[in-house]
Amino acid sequence: MTKRLTLLLLVAAAAFAATAQTARPARLSHPLNYLPADSVMFFNQGDNWRLTALVTDSTVRPEPYAPLHRHAFKKQEADWEARCRDSLNLVGGTGDEQTDPQTAAALRTLDTSARLFLTTGDARYVEALERALTNAVDAGARRDTSATLRRAAARALISAPALIYATGSDGLYVNLFTDCYARFDTPVFQGAIDQVTDMPTTGDVVLRLTPKRNGTPLTLRIRLPQWAAGEVIPASRYDAGARTPLPTVYVNGKDLLTSTTERGYLVIRREWNRNDEVRLTFPLPVLPVSPATSGSDGVRPVALMRGPVAYSGATLPAGRALRASHSPEPDFARAGMDFVPLAGSSVPLSGGTNRDDAEDTGFVAVPYAYFPPHATGRPVLWWPALP
Repeated sequence: MTKRLTLLLLVAAAAFAATAQTARPARLSHPLNYLPADSVMFFNQGDNWRLTALVTDSTVRPEPYAPLHRHAFKKQEADWEARCRDSLNLVGGTGDEQTDPQTAAALRTLDTSARLFLTTGDARYVEALERALTNAVDAGARRDTSATLRRAAARALISAPALIYATGSDGLYVNLFTDCYARFDTPVFQGAIDQVTDMPTTGDVVLRLTPKRNGTPLTLRIRLPQWAAGEVIPASRYDAGARTPLPTVYVNGKDLLTSTTERGYLVIRREWNRNDEVRLTFPLPVLPVSPATSGSDGVRPVALMRGPVAYSGATLPAGRALRASHSPEPDFARAGMDFVPLAGSSVPLSGGTNRDDAEDTGFVAVPYAYFPPHATGRPVLWWPALP
């Protein structure tokens, strides 16, 4: 049963990835609602959007995201199709992520995607806003040279806790994965959800539900990120090589026997008792990402991603290249990608570089948002790679 469910999730993710590039999602009959940002409590101080925002600007306050009315929806959808569907870059903005300013573009990605999700319930928008939030928006609050953009990024970060969960008429959507606790109400369910995870250090996630009354029905929708299947959107722009199996899902320690997927979400419909648990582990390999097409010189550089996090570092010395190769083997240590996470909330990567006639030299990449603001030059995200 474990293998069957994993296969079903993998097939569902592949089908979602294919439709995400083409068909436009339909509007829901009733829009969703995010939880109030201030109702979400964080426990991991190392990756706390609220704390980062207040360190940047102690006066910022959360601003709620409202669903889009019909005319605004069509306009925002057209904007998203033009800017994000085929043009989203590795840090959640647009254009060249190494040379073009990214904060304003990523803020636009975040705002547009957050509002379109409320109207459609489609995971493609959460995939885009997650990348923008995790990378360029976080980086903008920390190091953008414009005080106006730093404040705008801080405002987005302090509003971001609302995006973790959304409620609809029949249930709860789990959009983002971070260590937090929140109370929520639907027309039939009153209670709380406790999310226990140390992502992005590991991919282990536990969702513990506590209804006000045992036996309360709730439809729980858990996003199946495309990065968990080893894919980097948009597929027309990026090639991550190998595919990885999506996680097996356990409810109260037992394999989930029946489930469906809708719009990029795993759907669990059941009656819940206090302290019922859903447990899953997302694969978090280091993905060597290449452009989907080679440059005019035939060279395909490589970028590094792990989950939604894009990694950055310094320019390599002349003649050096990353040890990276594309392979269907999900174990990238054996596939030639020898980069592994180091300890710490920012999860840097340690690895090596070499050339045909030289020994390995050390290499460290850090999450794009954590690139030192005092470092010389812009953060590098693309490096030459050995074939």
